Amino acid sequence: MDVASIRAEVKDGVRPLWITTHAQTEAFKDGLLLADLLYAFEQGDVIETYQNEARLLLYSQSQDRKLPVHVIIEDAAREVVIVTAYVPDPRQWEGFTRRKGRR
Repeated sequence: MDVASIRAEVKDGVRPLWITTHAQTEAFKDGLLLADLLYAFEQGDVIETYQNEARLLLYSQSQDRKLPVHVIIEDAAREVVIVTAYVPDPRQWEGFTRRKGRR
C-alpha cells in the first residue's frame, strides 16, 4: 500500500476519510483530539504494514502538545478508515516506532 496515494485520494476528494467510533473513543481516553488523528493521517510515518488486512500503522506526534500518536488506517474499497488511534505505551515501544522485542 502506498500511503502517499491514499493521502492524495483523500485530499482530492476521491475517497472520504472515516474515523470509527472506536478510534474516537480510544483517542479521547488518551487525551487525543480529532485534529491529532487527522495530523497523524496526513503527516505520520508508516511503521508497520498489515498486508492481509490492507492496514497501516502510522506514527506521528500531535502538532501542538507533542504527544506520540499511533493511528491504524484501513484502505477500504470506497473509503479510507481510521480504525483506531492511541498514545503508544513506552513500555511496549522503542522510540514509539518499533515494538520492543521485535527485530
